[in-house]
Amino acid sequence: MNQGKRRRTLVGGFTLIEALVAMALIGMVLSVLVAVLFGYNNYVKEQQANIEVVRAASLVIHEFQTLATQANRVVESMTIDGTTYMTGQSAVVLELLSVDGNGSVVYNAYDYAVIYATGTAAIRLLEPNAASARLGGSRTLTAALESLSFFYDSASPGEVTRIEAEVHTRREIADRVVESKLRQQVYLRNK
Repeated sequence: MNQGKRRRTLVGGFTLIEALVAMALIGMVLSVLVAVLFGYNNYVKEQQANIEVVRAASLVIHEFQTLATQANRVVESMTIDGTTYMTGQSAVVLELLSVDGNGSVVYNAYDYAVIYATGTAAIRLLEPNAASARLGGSRTLTAALESLSFFYDSASPGEVTRIEAEVHTRREIADRVVESKLRQQVYLRNK
């Protein structure tokens, strides 16, 4: 037989080059998928932050509107639990007629509500009269506050008939800032 000639048989499979090309393609597809997933994750976080700041601003405005429409008048200052709160640009002190358990007005009895800003928080404080069915206490309305401002139609708190509140909430997410600004005007009851 001829020993100088070698017989070459083809074995089924991939060459090294083909395997490397296939791995490179798989790597590119996976890197694109990872980039898309991270982008979607960042998008979802940004949308959640947007919902949170709008909800936070809406809650402050809603609480302000609810209390101000029930208010008899704006009070210059009120001391609650040893702390004096004063009506001004970042706080409002409201006098509300007390209500009993049936929702009826208790005449000559008043509850006091304060909405104010402290740091990044907006706080609602309620001091009910002993005859009132309202629940007293403090409630943090948001911890994402950038600013809270009140504007009055009169420089004298006792003569105020209209209050305007502006709430600016803000949250930083990754390298983006998400903000919400809401403004609401309310007329006091019976004014």
